[in-house]
Amino acid sequence: MIKLENVTKSFGEHNVLENLSLSFEKGSRTAIMGPSGCGKTTLFLLVAGLISPDFGEIVRSEDMRFSAVFQDDRLCENLSLYANIKLVVSKSVGKAQIISDIQALGLGGFENKPVSLLSGGMKRRASIIRAMLAEFDTLVLDEPFNGLDSETRQAAAEYILDKLDGRTLILITHNPDDVKLLGCEIINLNK
Repeated sequence: MIKLENVTKSFGEHNVLENLSLSFEKGSRTAIMGPSGCGKTTLFLLVAGLISPDFGEIVRSEDMRFSAVFQDDRLCENLSLYANIKLVVSKSVGKAQIISDIQALGLGGFENKPVSLLSGGMKRRASIIRAMLAEFDTLVLDEPFNGLDSETRQAAAEYILDKLDGRTLILITHNPDDVKLLGCEIINLNK
C-alpha cells in the first residue's frame, strides 16, 4: 500500500498540491484525472519517490520497486530498441522474451534500429515494453498512450494488463478511454 497523508508540494510560489490524503491499495488500478496543472504529474513524482513533499508524509514499503512510463519517452536515442529495453530488465529476462514482447507490440524487425529512427508512436511502445519488463511492485503510467492510434492503443492496453499480474497500477491521464481500457477506478484532482 502507498499512503499519502496531508501532502503539500509547492514549486516556488506555486502551490501544486495542498493537504492531499489518499491511498493506493496493493494490486489496485487507479487513474488520476483532472485539468492541466492540477498536480497529476507532481503526484506521480511524489508517489515514485522522485521528489519529496514539502509537508505531510508518504508511507510505503522501503523496498517498493517502481516502474514508469513518463510523459516524455526517456529513451537513449543512440541505442537500439533492444538495448533500451535490456538496460532495465533483470538478468533473468532473456533475449527471446525481450524480442517476443517487442513483436507483441508490433515492433518486430526494429530490434536493432537506433531509437532515433523510430516514430513517436514506436518510441511510446518501446517505453511501455521497457516499463513492463522491469522489476516492479507499482507501475506508474503518465499519459502512456499519447501518439498511438486506437488499434495500437488497444493492443498496448491489453499488453499492459497481461503483464501487470496483480501488481499496483497508477495511471495519469486526461483521456477517459484510457481509464476504461485499463479498468481503473478514478480519483479526480481539482484545484
